Amino acid sequence: MTKRPVPKYDFKAFGAAIKAARTGRKESRKKVSDEMFISPRYLANIENKGQHPSLQIFFELKVCNSLMPSLIAMRLSSKW
Repeated sequence: MTKRPVPKYDFKAFGAAIKAARTGRKESRKKVSDEMFISPRYLANIENKGQHPSLQIFFELKVCNSLMPSLIAMRLSSKW
């Protein structure tokens, strides 16, 4: 049985938006990746190559990094 074709979402625009938000706040990739407990290389690949992030990382980047940066601090202090 063959698999049905599933179109893949192009995450390059998402990565560029995350990078713009991060650089707009003058935060280093190292700082953001440390706060999110991911490697700087993984974040760089998402930002520059459009690598597909996991669902959890996608959510954290979208909500915490782009819209509400204070949630990262809340996550660290409350141990979600």
